[in-house]
Amino acid sequence: MKASFIFILFAFLMIAFWGCHPETTLYRFDDNKRISIFKLNETSLTAVKKYLSNFSNKAIQDTIIIKYDYNNETCWNTLDNIKTEEEMKAKVLYIQTSYETLLSTRPGVSFFNFREPGENINKITKYNTSIIIDKDLELYKFFFKEKCRCGNSILILPDGRYIFTRSDSHTNALYYSAEQIKQLLHTKRG
Repeated sequence: MKASFIFILFAFLMIAFWGCHPETTLYRFDDNKRISIFKLNETSLTAVKKYLSNFSNKAIQDTIIIKYDYNNETCWNTLDNIKTEEEMKAKVLYIQTSYETLLSTRPGVSFFNFREPGENINKITKYNTSIIIDKDLELYKFFFKEKCRCGNSILILPDGRYIFTRSDSHTNALYYSAEQIKQLLHTKRG
């Protein structure tokens, strides 16, 4: 009787835990639902550019990439095992430098790295002071309500079309070539 009680209690706790825990999907690289194409109208595109100008000391370019990460994220938990603060800062600096180097070859792109507010974040996110906290959840409400494990990104084109990439842990939108963008726009739908 004691074993069955423990089993029932364990099952109940698991159901309660999973029922109360917000689910996030992890889209695999080859998942057909991972990438979708949408279009902003001119008014919305102007509003997004105006909003983003609050976070940049440069003019907003015609092409915009936004990476968005979420609170309670587990994607980069393994990096939390880095032992010292100096090692973590070095890893963050490496990531920031990689982005800056890549962006220097793409002068027509504005890049923003946002995250959902909250304190349950990985160290790699915590130590990256270039990540902007979406305090009022403006971008969350407009683009990023669909929480996916490892964050999401969008690449907004000058005509308002945008490529939404789910579970974009490595910010693949930064690496899309013109040919890849053209192919995605032709084959994917929202």
